[in-house]
Amino acid sequence: MNTDMNTEYEQVLREAEQVLRVKATSTADRYMVVLKQFSDFPTRAVIIAKTNQWLEAGQKGTTVRQKHAAIRWLMKHYPRHFDPIDVQESINYMGEIKAQEPEQSVATPEQAEKVIAVSDSRVSLLVALLYYHGLRVSDVTKLKLSDFERTEDGVVMGLRDKKTEKLHKYKLFSGAVDAFDRYVNYQREDIIKSWGGNQEDGGYLFLGAKGHLQTRSVQRLVKNACEKAGFPDLHCHSFRHGCATAYAKAGASAATIKYALGHKSISSSMRYIHLNEDDLKPVTEEVFG
Repeated sequence: MNTDMNTEYEQVLREAEQVLRVKATSTADRYMVVLKQFSDFPTRAVIIAKTNQWLEAGQKGTTVRQKHAAIRWLMKHYPRHFDPIDVQESINYMGEIKAQEPEQSVATPEQAEKVIAVSDSRVSLLVALLYYHGLRVSDVTKLKLSDFERTEDGVVMGLRDKKTEKLHKYKLFSGAVDAFDRYVNYQREDIIKSWGGNQEDGGYLFLGAKGHLQTRSVQRLVKNACEKAGFPDLHCHSFRHGCATAYAKAGASAATIKYALGHKSISSSMRYIHLNEDDLKPVTEEVFG
């Protein structure tokens, strides 16, 4: 805790942490990390200064808005320590930041590889399918063991796109095959054994303590893995955007990217590609010398 912290503020924080932990430990951890960055009850001027500091450090808009949520919680639950007018002006300011269009976080190859490396086989396979094969979370949760076929060349995944209704077949990348084998042969079996014969797996690939993993559970698992790897701004959709961007940087055609993502139109795929001046320079030099 900040050694220069106001004694009264420090006392309120101890009480606030106790209240938060009754509701949710994860929320308490997240909120307290933010609130302990202040030495006293934050005013609008202090919030603006701290927000600028966060943004200048390269933190994404999503992360900053999450930190603002902690400040608003403190103001709401301990109003006697704040000036009402300053609180309203502070909320208005934080609302303006919230209203800004958040920048889409895009996973890089290095980030995807690190998340896979620090995760268990189940999450490693989830991230591999999201990144290397550009799958939607909704596609991942519907996968069954019967959708996979082992051939002489490796493992082939058959996926019927929910929007186009077309059946796509993908040969899993080597990293995904390794995670697939480890998960199916070991972790998935251990999960089923933990059920004690009280439920059926339904043939679904991804399972959890309560059965077939749903979308929210997958999002939570992947988000936790991203935070563990040191990338708190990444989430499931970051890997799908990263997949399209990686294809584009490698020189893939728009039609190829469209097929990889399972889109009906190329215009939809283009929204998933995120390039900058550094990506343009080598192409420019090649075209114009």
